[in-house]
Amino acid sequence: MLPSHTEQVQSFFDRIADNYPQRYTGARPFHRQLFGERLEQAAGGRDFNHKSILDIGAGTGALYDYLEGTQTEFDYYACDISEKMLAQSRIPEERRFAGQVYDSPFPVQQFDYIFALGLTTYLTREELARLLAFLPGRLSAKGAAVFSFTHARSMEWRARRLLRPLFRRMGFRRQLLGQPFETNAYTPGQVKEMLPTGLQAQKTIWLSPALPLFNRFFPKTGALLALRLKPVFGQRIYSDFLIEICPDNNRTIQHPPCPRPTTS
Repeated sequence: MLPSHTEQVQSFFDRIADNYPQRYTGARPFHRQLFGERLEQAAGGRDFNHKSILDIGAGTGALYDYLEGTQTEFDYYACDISEKMLAQSRIPEERRFAGQVYDSPFPVQQFDYIFALGLTTYLTREELARLLAFLPGRLSAKGAAVFSFTHARSMEWRARRLLRPLFRRMGFRRQLLGQPFETNAYTPGQVKEMLPTGLQAQKTIWLSPALPLFNRFFPKTGALLALRLKPVFGQRIYSDFLIEICPDNNRTIQHPPCPRPTTS
């Protein structure tokens, strides 16, 4: 029997877990910029003190490290299907839950913040729908969920789709483009249509202006050039976006704006 989609994704991250933190270093400038911007836009400026936080797809603990460096007291829990990824993190063991979020016995019933950063690309559309359906019962009345998505209309995503068959044939097993499992991208409108009753999309933040391939080698210059070309290409310039999701009766928890957010 062929492994399931989830098993294939887990196996991929298990294989790259030992070296995964290197994606945040200067050796991978495009990923370093993408991850850094995503983290800052998702969490920057918020007051997490005395808040409960669930980090879905926590990986090697980038969000936890960020909170440790900026906050004093917070109630954090991490979930990831790859136990090996969690093992590479500095997250306390009692705060780690390996497996599916729906099956994890968290000691907290509802959370003030739920994050899923860099996760949704690896889910099937059915899995994403199930994850979104998890939110209404686990997000507090004045809470917020912040999810990141790959932008389906971006030039970066279309370039990846063109290159993927080549990477698969060449057998790049440690590269995402070389994997046999499906990955998915969305538009903000598609995500909003998938939200279950009781939730609303409060804000969209565009991330990572990118010119395919150019940004891989010259990330800072590429990002600036991409922004200058935005009048020509519009939102196709942005490779990713964040959506902040809140209960219908919630007024967004107030926090200062992060640097350079583009909202719609």
